[in-house]
Amino acid sequence: MPLLTEESLRALRLPNGQRELQVTSGTVCSPSALDYLASRGIALVFSDKALRRAPGSAKPEHLTRLRGDELVPKNHPVIAFRGEMDALFAVLAEAGTVCALSAHKELCGELAEILEFTRAVLRSEVTGAAFTQAELLGRPLDEYRAISHNPQKHFGIDHPLPNLGMGAAALRLNTIRTQVRRTELAAARAFLGDGEPLREDIILALNRLSSVVYVLLCRELA
Repeated sequence: MPLLTEESLRALRLPNGQRELQVTSGTVCSPSALDYLASRGIALVFSDKALRRAPGSAKPEHLTRLRGDELVPKNHPVIAFRGEMDALFAVLAEAGTVCALSAHKELCGELAEILEFTRAVLRSEVTGAAFTQAELLGRPLDEYRAISHNPQKHFGIDHPLPNLGMGAAALRLNTIRTQVRRTELAAARAFLGDGEPLREDIILALNRLSSVVYVLLCRELA
């Protein structure tokens, strides 16, 4: 949850004569911040918009860019989501490189395609465009969900649990799966408002991606 302090307000260098300051919904204001605003006759306006940097002023180190000139605290939920996406890129690239050096050439190609899928998810968030990709690895995303719920039927194995005998490829797939889940939870924190989800397309895409990786894991173990 964003926190607004007197220090952060001073760092914004608000121009004289400003009568309103927009902050994101859910922002917590310290007592000293409220006193500072009151002393300058500035009213807080809560909305889904972010703080904007005053023209010509330096960016405070505790803030980061959300879009354009919109600045938010570095612990903003959307920034946290982007951080989890970055971690997902890292584990996918590492796993794909290791597979390329081993006998798992097919899996290497699949991980490369999944990496492009995740990059497309992040692009849609940053640009605000809808995420519409409905297939991955030659199969509709919704099919993976059904397959992942019944590995016994499709692969002849029970739901797997991580263990030391899984093998390197399976362990890396499980690591990717857990990072996808972490990223999905970060998306839920960032985009689930009080009413309808703000980016249901992104949350759904990550949920289906978790099923995709789980299916690859089950296939590897089978």
